[in-house]
Amino acid sequence: MRFGDLWSWYTQYPYLKRLPNRQVLEQAVLGAADVLLWQQDAFALADGYDEATDEYQNLWIHGDKPDPSLVTDDTLLVQPARAVAQRARVVATPSIEPITPADGSNSGEGSIPSPGPGAVTPTPGPSPQPSPPPAKKVTRRFWGVKTLSPNRPAADFANIQQEVLAHLEAADGVQLEVRIEITASAPDGFTEQQVRTVRENATQLKFEDTGFEEN
Repeated sequence: MRFGDLWSWYTQYPYLKRLPNRQVLEQAVLGAADVLLWQQDAFALADGYDEATDEYQNLWIHGDKPDPSLVTDDTLLVQPARAVAQRARVVATPSIEPITPADGSNSGEGSIPSPGPGAVTPTPGPSPQPSPPPAKKVTRRFWGVKTLSPNRPAADFANIQQEVLAHLEAADGVQLEVRIEITASAPDGFTEQQVRTVRENATQLKFEDTGFEEN
């Protein structure tokens, strides 16, 4: 979808949400870089589309740097699934470059220069033993710390589950450990009812360690 067409729809159809000006829509499109669940709630961007190759030109997907800074009428809003599929094809196709001799000559494929008159053919020596390949480094451990929003901890944790834990769980034989650490302080103190309720619920939920402090 062209951005210019999208803006035209907002100016023509009254059932669409009214926008103060075009800049608001531009900022909303550029805000795709800040959307965590971008494959569900946002889109990729491109400068054009080549029908012959069925590929988008100058494709940008969430996580690419630098972030997009300009939107024009011809900017394309691309479905995340199509953008990810194209990026996967590009990564999976290695580029092949021709090998040129160091002296810049081109003796022809497979040609071997013949020795000149009186040349002595060297006696082949023992073939050098190939060096063992370097040991492959294996990434075996992940750790991470994040403070959840006190106003929406459930939503934050749901995002972590979808964007981080789900990928870690997909590893073969993974041993996943997730801990929740809670700290709370009230200037006027907690009521007896609050203390009793939290203690009982923490016990039912099998918290490893809980407690209140008095001062």
